[in-house]
Amino acid sequence: MYSLNRSKRWNINFRLTAITTVLFLSAPVKPALAAESNKDKITRIEKVLFFKTYSSESIDKRVERLEKRFFGEPMEGSLDPRIERIYDLARPQIEAAEKSTAPVVESTSDPEPEVKEPTPEDREREARKAAVQKAREEEIESLMKDGISFWKARDARHAMDRFDQVIRLDPRNSEAYFSRGVIFEANGQLDKALASYNQANFINPDRLDFKEAITVVKKALEKGGNQDQMAVEAAEAFKRKEYLSALDLYKQLEEKYPKNAKYKYNIGTIYLLIKSPEQALGYYEKAKKADPKQPKYKEAYKKLADTLKAKSTELDKRNAAWDKRMALEQKHRSKKGTGSKPVTQTPPQTQSQMPVQRPGPMPGYQQQPPPQQQMQQPGPIAQQAPAETPALVKQVLSSLGLIVNSSPNGIVINTVGIGSRAAKSGIKIGDVILSVNGVNVQSTTQLALLLSKIPNGQKGQLLVKRQGQVGQIMF
Repeated sequence: MYSLNRSKRWNINFRLTAITTVLFLSAPVKPALAAESNKDKITRIEKVLFFKTYSSESIDKRVERLEKRFFGEPMEGSLDPRIERIYDLARPQIEAAEKSTAPVVESTSDPEPEVKEPTPEDREREARKAAVQKAREEEIESLMKDGISFWKARDARHAMDRFDQVIRLDPRNSEAYFSRGVIFEANGQLDKALASYNQANFINPDRLDFKEAITVVKKALEKGGNQDQMAVEAAEAFKRKEYLSALDLYKQLEEKYPKNAKYKYNIGTIYLLIKSPEQALGYYEKAKKADPKQPKYKEAYKKLADTLKAKSTELDKRNAAWDKRMALEQKHRSKKGTGSKPVTQTPPQTQSQMPVQRPGPMPGYQQQPPPQQQMQQPGPIAQQAPAETPALVKQVLSSLGLIVNSSPNGIVINTVGIGSRAAKSGIKIGDVILSVNGVNVQSTTQLALLLSKIPNGQKGQLLVKRQGQVGQIMF
């Protein structure tokens, strides 16, 4: 019986062993990574993400570093679920990295320093920096406002000074560079305007108005509108009301840039200011033709043309009335006759006739003098100098760069135009012109006539008195 029980027990044990073996072999095999410890998982993840490990650090710190990488900040809770969460996210990268044979360097560097909390001194230092930065920004804003206000008041010098201060405080302030460009462009300094616009566009390339300003200035430069130092001097002379100097400089600029309508317009304006409207009208017309799209040129030409036409009509009426009056007086004298003694005639070589002229033209209007009417006068009479025409005299002298006054001792120089022919000849303010080419000068009209007769390419000899001493100047 014992043997039977033993055999039965052996059969039972054999069957249990077989069943256990079958169950074990039929169970699914889990990946090797699933049996890894938390430390191994973290190591594998670090090798994939950082190409090195931080085995010298604590598990907590290593987990926090990985959480910052995946979630942006450390998480809360126990380590196991946190590690599992990171591992699940990193699994695709781990599996891909297992196919690579790239070596992984074990970290031998010191642990990364922990971020320290700022001390009170650090906070105070940062507060001072913030205060300085705020004060600087407020100063820049105030300077920009002042510069804009000055520019609106057409005070370019102070406006430019404010914008320059802004650039010194903030070299990357595109608005200040752009504002400087606007001032340069308004003053005709297109090359400097373009440089300022380019700097503003370099700092802030997204501003469309910067790009548009660059395009406009480039087109102006292509048309020959670039201004040089002579243009600056002309503008400054005009502001000082030295019109003859400005006129001479603008005429030189017109020869240099014949397509520039602005120079022609400025010349016309100066002629209008020195009471030469007909010359002004001619230059306004030239400016209008050079730039027909500019409305102010058309408006200036039309307004002046209408004014001259109205003055011409009124002058014709005045001259007609004067002629009628003179005719009536002549008729009255011829009817009245005379019973007095005959008029003693002077010898032909000394006799002269007194010119009787119509009323002078209206201010600012030039016209050739009408034929003189003759009237016999009793007794010998002296020859009268021809009446002066101030506008014509000014026109001739202004082209030479001179403003003069008559005096008993000669013609006194009041103004000498910068860069003019007179200035280049050596004439200075206060000089007294006594003669031209040996002919004594007694009036401004005579001076203008003598100077205008000097042939082109030749020089005239002027006798000039300066500070009590008399000398010669080749003009």
